[in-house]
Amino acid sequence: MAKLGTKKIILIALVVVLATSGIIWAIVATLKPTFNSGIKDVPAAYTVSGNGSASVMVDDYLYFAGAYTATNTIKYGDNDYYANGKIPDAAIYRVAIKDGKPDLHYEYDNTYTDGDETLTYGPDNPNYNKMDNVNKIADWENVTAKDSNLDVVVPKIAGHDQTAMWVFGNNLIYTTPHNLLNSTGVLLSNKLDFYCVDLNGKNHRLIYTSAADVTTDNFTLWANNADNIYLLINESGTLKKIKISDKKVTTIAENITAVAFPQVTQYRTNSTTERLSDVYGGVMSYVYYTTARDSDAQTGGGNGNLMYRYQINATNDPELIGDKTTDNVGTTFTPVAVMPYGVNNAQLVFTTKNNTTDVASKYHVVTNDVAMNNKDDFTRLIDLGGVTLGTADDAVKIYANGFWTQNNKLYRYTMAYDNDSNFPTLVANANYLRDSVNDVFAVMGDTVYLQYSTAVAVVTFVGGDTKGKGLTWELTTTTGDDDSTTDAKVYLSLAGLYQSYANGGAAGGNLVFIYDDSGIKLCSTTTTGQYAYLRL
Repeated sequence: MAKLGTKKIILIALVVVLATSGIIWAIVATLKPTFNSGIKDVPAAYTVSGNGSASVMVDDYLYFAGAYTATNTIKYGDNDYYANGKIPDAAIYRVAIKDGKPDLHYEYDNTYTDGDETLTYGPDNPNYNKMDNVNKIADWENVTAKDSNLDVVVPKIAGHDQTAMWVFGNNLIYTTPHNLLNSTGVLLSNKLDFYCVDLNGKNHRLIYTSAADVTTDNFTLWANNADNIYLLINESGTLKKIKISDKKVTTIAENITAVAFPQVTQYRTNSTTERLSDVYGGVMSYVYYTTARDSDAQTGGGNGNLMYRYQINATNDPELIGDKTTDNVGTTFTPVAVMPYGVNNAQLVFTTKNNTTDVASKYHVVTNDVAMNNKDDFTRLIDLGGVTLGTADDAVKIYANGFWTQNNKLYRYTMAYDNDSNFPTLVANANYLRDSVNDVFAVMGDTVYLQYSTAVAVVTFVGGDTKGKGLTWELTTTTGDDDSTTDAKVYLSLAGLYQSYANGGAAGGNLVFIYDDSGIKLCSTTTTGQYAYLRL
């Protein structure tokens, strides 16, 4: 009996072990590997630039998307946090910037050919260890090791079709394609997830998932201090704000027809004039949008539209500023941009067009000094130097500090004040400053960072001088199916980046982040052709 009992006990024990093993195996199989960023040196975020692009300079560190992944190529599971224990190429990385260059370990090929002979540049040769000779960045091969100068901040896809990231204080907010399936098993990567993470890579949390397909034109981040940050988003005509700290969603308006978000790419917390509360003050503290008129219920028989403004850091209702009064019947309002002019003259630029007479659009500006106190008094809104910039069909974009493009030509206007009325007079130069402008991606004071044709340029204007053509870098081009055409492909959003004064910002100038067919590189704004690779 004792032996039989022993067998039973052994058998029961074996079954328990097997069952327990199965349970343990099932649990282990579903566990995901954990990731530790290991970042110790966290910048104070005194100087931040590049907000809204694929790279953000935070003091002497650059946070950037390490590659580009086309959204339509992402498969289910690819965009999990630290998926399969691997860091995606398009993750968010960080590198220290020293003397205007990324602090990375490069391997060079200093050989060259002279006829049939292979020679090597020596240390005394000016071609020795040039960036053109780099064949490897050792830190990328060893990115998670302690001796690598690269830090992984977020092991998740941040470089994609709608890449954008911002830093406010210790908060880094970024976009990433949605990673879940719908009820029929289709990956919803066309939606966007907005995540927030601390600058040391910890406290990673989902803030919001877009309810509809959105592009970078449909959203921005706004903050008047490091703890008061909002996501503003237009989802197919529904305008919302989401507070980053508590994820509270507020619907501002529905059925909107156009919107202009306030956008600033840089700020300096330790400055007395460029703090968040300054650069996002006055006009810049509002979002402006339009809605259609309700036929005869609103004077004008449905012609024209209505324009509103909404104070972002408030709980009040939107304010109607382009309304249904007799003077404005049939007028179409189009908010174009909410941009800073210097620091204290933040501005709203919008157009008006009278539908009944079908006149050309007029461009108007509201500044902090000329408030919209009387909603019916549009004499307070000044035509752009009395100049009609063009018809409604013209491609006009407004940028910071008076720079604007019309049909791919770059112009600038300046502001002067009438001592009697204190109304600004806007003086527009009829001569364009540069043509063939594809995009203006950053404005810093009198300096414009732009792409034109197959090159990136930095153009500086001093005292209205239009001869400052600046520095250029030719983009590496790809040839399409037709050998007679080339495409200057930029894979991630460009950024103009401040360097702190301690890092040579005063003497060494700023940097430009470029990702084309040659890789990711930081280009100097003071020396033509000088750059450093971030990634090959």
